[in-house]
Amino acid sequence: MFTLRSLHALAARLLPPAFGALEEAPLGELARFPACFGWLGVEARLDDAAALDLAVSLEGSPGARRALVRALPALEGATAPNWRPTLERLGAWADGVDDPRPSAIWLEVDRGREASPPIVFLTTLGLSGAEVVALLDGLAPGRAGPARRLVAWWVGRGAVHHLADLAPRGLDAVRIVGSLAAADLEGLLARLGWGPDRRALQGLARALGELADPWTLDVDLGEAARPRLGVECHLPTDPAHDRRWRSILAHAAACGASPAKLRALDGWPKRHVLGDMITIHRHLHLKFTFTGDAGPSAKAYLGVRPEAPARAPRGRRAEAMDRAASPGRP
Repeated sequence: MFTLRSLHALAARLLPPAFGALEEAPLGELARFPACFGWLGVEARLDDAAALDLAVSLEGSPGARRALVRALPALEGATAPNWRPTLERLGAWADGVDDPRPSAIWLEVDRGREASPPIVFLTTLGLSGAEVVALLDGLAPGRAGPARRLVAWWVGRGAVHHLADLAPRGLDAVRIVGSLAAADLEGLLARLGWGPDRRALQGLARALGELADPWTLDVDLGEAARPRLGVECHLPTDPAHDRRWRSILAHAAACGASPAKLRALDGWPKRHVLGDMITIHRHLHLKFTFTGDAGPSAKAYLGVRPEAPARAPRGRRAEAMDRAASPGRP
C-alpha cells in the first residue's frame, strides 16, 4: 500500500502529454492518509476537453476506514445535507458495527469542480446476493427501491462489484457496477425501461465482439432519475500490438475521441520497473456512456498500480516509491 500523494506524483510523471498535465490535486485531508492506497486511475475524457479526474482504491483495513471517516467531513462539498447519510454509513462500518461489510472502498474524486465531494464506492466482491441487497438498503435507506429490484435480478445472473450513493452529488440515484452476460443485456434494458435508440448500443456490441461477454456495466438508477448506462472495455495488452483493440478505438473515434489521445494510448498497458524495487503495473480501461438519444461519450481510465516486495520494510518501500515518482529519475 502507498500514500495518495506518492501515487498521484507517479501518475503525473507517467501520464502521456496528449492528456495534459496532472497538476497537484486539491487532495486536502486525503493527502494526510496513511499508506492505504493500492491503485490510482486517471479518468480522462477522450474528446478535446482537458478535464482529468481521479479514481483511487483503499484497502479495507479498520485503520484505513477510520482515516477515511475522519478525513471526509473536511473535504470541500462534504457539508452538504445529502452527504450526511454516507458519512453515517461509513462511520458505522469503520466502528465494526456494520454488517455486511464491503471488502474495499473506492473514491471517485472530480478535480476542478466547485464543492463536489467524492463518490464513495463500496466493493461487494465476496458477498452473497442477499448481502449485496442488504448493503444497498443501508447505503441509501428509503431511496433504493428501483436499484434494489435491479440488484436482486442482477445477482442471479451476473456479479455486482460496487455500489455507490450519488446523493452527495445532488443526484437521487444509486450507481451499480457489475458484470453481466451478453445474453442478459436485453433483459437489463427492459428493466431499466430504456427508451433511447438502441442502435448505438448495438454498434458498440459489434465493436466489442467477444470482448463484450460478459459486459462490464455501470448503471445510475433512482425513483426519478433517468437511467444512465456505462459500458467498460479492458484488455491487459498494448493497443499498438493487439488487433482486438482496433475496433474499440475506431468506435471511440466515431464517438468524437481525439486522434492524438487515441494514439497516446499505445504503449500505456505494461509492466515495468521504476527505481530500484518498485514494479509498476499500468492498466487501460475504456468506457462508453449512454445518457439518452445522443451518441455515447468515451473516456479512458489510465491506471497505475505499484508493487513492492512483500518482505521489504514499509519505510524502505515508501522511500523507493518516492524515488520512482520523482521527476527525472530513471
